[in-house]
Amino acid sequence: MARRPSLRGVALYFKKRGPRTQVALCQLPLSLIVAILGVVTPFGGPSLLASPLYMAGLALPLILFVACFLTPWERMPHSAYLLIPVLDLLAIGLLRNSATTLLPGLVVLVVFPVIWLAASGLLVRTSLVLSAIGPFCIMLPSAAAKFPKLTAADITALVLFRLVMLAVSLAIRFASVNMRVQQRELQAMGEELRELLAASREREKLLVTILDATDVGIVAVDSNGDQLLANNMMRCWQQTAAAAGVVPADHNEQRVFAQDKMTPLPPDKRPLRRAIEVLRRLLLRGQHGEYGNAPRTTSIG
Repeated sequence: MARRPSLRGVALYFKKRGPRTQVALCQLPLSLIVAILGVVTPFGGPSLLASPLYMAGLALPLILFVACFLTPWERMPHSAYLLIPVLDLLAIGLLRNSATTLLPGLVVLVVFPVIWLAASGLLVRTSLVLSAIGPFCIMLPSAAAKFPKLTAADITALVLFRLVMLAVSLAIRFASVNMRVQQRELQAMGEELRELLAASREREKLLVTILDATDVGIVAVDSNGDQLLANNMMRCWQQTAAAAGVVPADHNEQRVFAQDKMTPLPPDKRPLRRAIEVLRRLLLRGQHGEYGNAPRTTSIG
């Protein structure tokens, strides 16, 4: 089963696109719906094809989609692209008011420019005003046509839909602000971690320099006795104990002999392994309280 792309992956993909592609992607949902609407209109409402306002409402979102690719947004102010959702409100108004009798539900398309304006994070007050006034202006002509015979349902729809769009705008705005705050916090944590990593590497380099400057062999091993780190003196001794032309992988491959200087010592009798075993026994005795105030827990290596 193919894995669905995560939200983070989609966000990274969007972030890597250029300004023109980003604006076009925001315009794409409404453009697709309008294109589908244009395809089904000859079959569902052929009379609408004779309406100049309806045809203008169909053409405007598609023209804006093409303009998203042609406009040099990178050379313009950052908020300039918000002109696209504002013009989308105009296009939706033309569609809805020219096809009120056949397609009264077209007003729901307002949610696309409202979400775009709210999620942009720019021109906060202007976006909120447009999110409330835009739907109101779109629905006002049809309500005005019924004046003075407006019903309670007409007035409720006129006011309620505007409030719903305003609530959607506020919800998107709060969610966007929360995401930006979390993103800034994550970036700050990332910077702190990078600083800590850099400081840790500097301390490691300093420690390695100090260990390499000593004339005593120092080696660090893990709980299994495998070598983790050795200073220059220890590596020099290890190379001396290795076969000619061979770099030993660990202390088990070194040539260490008994007192007769001829009999190779078995791995468990080698100096490093014996030192590890002695240290383990001392630690075990300390954990069992055989040394009075000896620490209860100790780590090796």
